[in-house]
Amino acid sequence: MTDNELRGVILTKFYERRREGNIIPKPEDFDPSIPPEDLYRICEQLGENNLLLWRSSPTSGQPFFGSGKISAYGVNVIENNAKSPIGITLTQNISISHSQGIQIGNHNIQSFVSSVEQIILKIDKSNSSDKEKEEAKSRLKAFLTHPLVTSIIGGAAGGLMGLLK
Repeated sequence: MTDNELRGVILTKFYERRREGNIIPKPEDFDPSIPPEDLYRICEQLGENNLLLWRSSPTSGQPFFGSGKISAYGVNVIENNAKSPIGITLTQNISISHSQGIQIGNHNIQSFVSSVEQIILKIDKSNSSDKEKEEAKSRLKAFLTHPLVTSIIGGAAGGLMGLLK
C-alpha cells in the first residue's frame, strides 16, 4: 500500500472514531493490519500536516507508540470541504446486494448531467433552424466552460462538451 493510501485509511479510521476523543491506534484496528512502524510514521505525517492532533510517545520496548484524534481540518478533508496539504487517497467501500438501478456518486452532479443531456437532445430534435440550434448550443457550451461551473461539476463538463459538437 502506498503512503497516500495509508494516509487515507488511517485518517478515515480516526474520522470513524472521532467521538471517542484521543485514541491509541493499533495495527489490528485495520484490515489488513498495518505494520506498527508504518502506522505511527503515517500518524506523525498526518499530525505534522494538522490533519491529526497527534502526540508520539516512544516507550521502552515499544519503538512506535502514540495517541491522538482527528482535527477539525482532518474532518473537513474527509468530508471533502478542504484539500489535504499532502497526498492522500480516500476510498469508499460500498457493498450492494440484491438491488437494481443503483446509483453511486454525487446524485446532484448526475442529475445535472442528465438534465443537460436532455436539453441537448431537445435542442437537436426541435423544429428550430440550424442557426438557432447552433446558437443555443453555443450558449450552453459557454455556460459549461465557465470556470465556476467547471469547478462545481468537474470532469462531467468534458463529457457534456462532446455532446455539443
